[in-house]
Amino acid sequence: MVEGEFEPEWLIDAGKVFRKEVKDKTGEDLRVVVAKGHNHVSLNWALSTGEGEEWAEEVIEWLR
Repeated sequence: MVEGEFEPEWLIDAGKVFRKEVKDKTGEDLRVVVAKGHNHVSLNWALSTGEGEEWAEEVIEWLR
């Protein structure tokens, strides 16, 4: 899961509930990647700009 550093609290709470449901049903702990300096929208807009893409590099490493 990817969440922005500046997500609204209600969205962070929703992510926690989602991760708990996944853990309860599958036993798997979902990894959380925090996109530093971003909110829910800006993290996607940063892709291919060369700035603020560190979170995407973490995701790529996780996929490998």
